[in-house]
Amino acid sequence: MASDHNFEELEAPAKTAEELHISVATLRKYSLIVEKVTGNKDYYERTKQKSRLYSAKDIEDLKAFRALSKNADLTLQEAARQIFAVSDKKTEEVKKAAKEVVEDIKDVMKDIK
Repeated sequence: MASDHNFEELEAPAKTAEELHISVATLRKYSLIVEKVTGNKDYYERTKQKSRLYSAKDIEDLKAFRALSKNADLTLQEAARQIFAVSDKKTEEVKKAAKEVVEDIKDVMKDIK
């Protein structure tokens, strides 16, 4: 019987590192760079023990990040800025919510005047 739930499958660091052909320590370094560049320490899902978990999209983004840093002669930080500025869904959601709040404040200010 098929489940009605659409849960996103998340990978542990060891499996993610294996898929990226890097060490777990390098994955941790890349993850810290991404979190710093995005300004979001909670960019990746985490277990109760605070270990990072990686979605399929996270893994694809990390592959692109790694390839860009190697092939375009960019620093890791520069590559992260290019990849994660475009693909950071969470930041876009925050920006959209902030714009809505600003519009709400403008409406309230009009009503006060």
